Amino acid sequence: METNIDIYDRKKTNKNILKRLKNADICQRNKDLILNFVEHKKLYDNIGIGRQTKYMVKLRILAEHLKKPFDKATKTDIEELLKTIYEKKVKRGGVMAELTTSGRADYALMLKLFMVFVKGEEHPEESDWIKPPRVKKKRLSASEIITWDDVVMLSTHAMNARDKAFVQVLWDSGCRIEELCTLLIKDIEFSNKGEALYLNIRKSKTEERAPVIIWSAPALIYWLENHPLRSDKNAPLWCQLKKPFKPLNYAAARKTLIDLKRRSGFDKPINPHQFRKSSATYYAGFMGDQDTKVRFGWVSDSSQLATYIHRQEDDANNKVLEREGLLAIHEKKDNNNFKPIICPFCKQKNPAGAEICVLCRRPLDVKKQYGVTMEDIILKEKLEATLKDLITSPKFLNMITASMKKQEQPQCATVESA
Repeated sequence: METNIDIYDRKKTNKNILKRLKNADICQRNKDLILNFVEHKKLYDNIGIGRQTKYMVKLRILAEHLKKPFDKATKTDIEELLKTIYEKKVKRGGVMAELTTSGRADYALMLKLFMVFVKGEEHPEESDWIKPPRVKKKRLSASEIITWDDVVMLSTHAMNARDKAFVQVLWDSGCRIEELCTLLIKDIEFSNKGEALYLNIRKSKTEERAPVIIWSAPALIYWLENHPLRSDKNAPLWCQLKKPFKPLNYAAARKTLIDLKRRSGFDKPINPHQFRKSSATYYAGFMGDQDTKVRFGWVSDSSQLATYIHRQEDDANNKVLEREGLLAIHEKKDNNNFKPIICPFCKQKNPAGAEICVLCRRPLDVKKQYGVTMEDIILKEKLEATLKDLITSPKFLNMITASMKKQEQPQCATVESA
């Protein structure tokens, strides 16, 4: 089984983009400059295949609008080129729209970097003036945060054990989508008799780590028990459900979330990164910044945490109101219904949101199913067990037999006397 999973199929994409560049309607000189630049960045900056592909795509588009060799371009040419790119329309969400600020910044930064290579000097006059627009990183609003309650609700609309576990683990772990989708079965480490699971992440942007999950552990365990390749420890943790059970790629993972949103009527953004941001917001609320950075794979001096998490403004305001006696100490929301559920019959731990026990297949909410309490069920089962023991005991059978014989004797005597 292939253990080096690439959820974006970067090699195939890179090959196609390279072919498109070579066949593009741009001069050969610009093709050579772009390819030489990519090779230079590979050699000196050790850029990965994803970055190489991005350079080829963006620089090809720039070359298509320039209409002359980059090394012959004047400052005026570069000004006109950047203006054209900034006004460029792109397809987004099925409609044509202007480039986003981050998209414009991407082109500007890449053009400036490329011209340094083309001109062979650090501050070429033609492009040194370029100042990429400042990108204001968007934080989640309170209404966009995906809560654990939301995740449980979404998971109840899953059509199989894989999807139920996937959406719960995605939020609970806070992993980047590539980190999660490249896990193998052997990367799951059991702890506390299955009460907690460690995910030994093998493909991280920073350092390898092993975040622990608790709330989603029962759902993941149930998926592992039903995994089509469960006997192969090198099999992908998340695989397709039909042979040959290939690893789940990014498109399939995203479709899983979109399908859950559609079936449930969920109205918040549901892309994979939204789950990571929402998870970071939750954990930062009680872990502290440094511990949160460790859990989510950020280096200690990273500023990502500030742009990822949504500080709970309501909580801060409530503390002020409480201090001034204007708000009673608020009770924490009871989330018991959204935590793993212990089966009242067999004591099996079940995924949050489950209605039927994964082990004994009996309902987890007795009152909802039967209209009686668990105490009533236990009493009924005890009475039934006692009655069964009584009926099958030799002593009871002997008593019944003797009683029946005693009842038959008077009838026989009456017949004889007649």
